[in-house]
Order: sequence, then C-alpha cells, then structure tokens
Amino acid sequence: MTAKPRRRWLQFSLGTLLLFVAALCVLLAVRSNRQNNRRVAIAKIESLGGEIEYLSAWIDKKGMYVAGIKVDVPRLSLWARILGDNPATCIVAIYFRPEWKLTDADLVYVLSFSEMRILVMGSNQITDAGLLSLSSLSGLVYVVVRANRDVTEAGVAGLQKALPKCRIER
Repeated sequence: MTAKPRRRWLQFSLGTLLLFVAALCVLLAVRSNRQNNRRVAIAKIESLGGEIEYLSAWIDKKGMYVAGIKVDVPRLSLWARILGDNPATCIVAIYFRPEWKLTDADLVYVLSFSEMRILVMGSNQITDAGLLSLSSLSGLVYVVVRANRDVTEAGVAGLQKALPKCRIER
C-alpha cells in the first residue's frame, strides 16, 4: 500500500504571493500619501494662524462640553492604530483667530480631517460656498462663524441641513 500524501495547507503559487505583496504595497502607499497630505495640511493651517488641538490632549477625557454641547472623544479604529495613526496626529479642533484672513480656498486644508469635532472661524472671509464645503465633515458638532460678513442665514441653514447634529453659531 502506498502511504497517503500529507496535505499541505499553506501551499500557494508564486503568482499569488506576488499579487499579495503588490496589494500590500499599494495599501501602504495610499496610507503614506494620506499621512503626507495631512502633514502638509497641518503646516498650512498653522501658517494661516490656526491653532490645532490634537486627540492626545483629550485622551484622558470621556468627553468635553463646549458651549453646552457634549463633544465625544473620537476613537481610532484598530486598523488605524495598526497602520500608524496615533492620538498625536488625530485632530479634534481647529481655532482660527479673527485677525487672520481665512478664505474659502483655505478650507480645503481643513477638509483633510474627518475626525475633527470643533471648528472656530471668527471674523474671516468665509462665504456660504465655503461653509457648505464643510458638509463632508460628518464628525463636526460645533462650528463658529461669527463676524463673517459673507455668511448668510441661508448658508448656515444649508450646513445645518447637511450636519443636523452640529451646532452652528453665527
């Protein structure tokens, strides 16, 4: 009698291995590009006079109250932690001082941070179109657009419709 051959459970072809390595390289390249874009956006926001508050400052808190609204601390997913996100790179709040002239074009840099909860843009040159571009930031719970002459009630209502859980102060 011939012996039954042993089954090899982890047998795969060289082509499968190359395909797996290529997919892993693409995933890491996309992730690296995203992190690089975030670093560029942080540098630009800081050059515009924005003050950034990171998750690491909130890590010991269960939540915070801002203007009477409970702001939950964003959580990093397991996947994000495995790929290198840490609380020091997760932005929770951005504050722009009134003396800096933030425009609609500058809001592109703010849109890089989907985990952001608070955005304060006092006395800047934001319009209704710029305000509506913030509707992609679904995590926002508090936005201040005081003293922005070009922001109308219609613009605030449009953003409020897009982000129903967000409190918008004008």
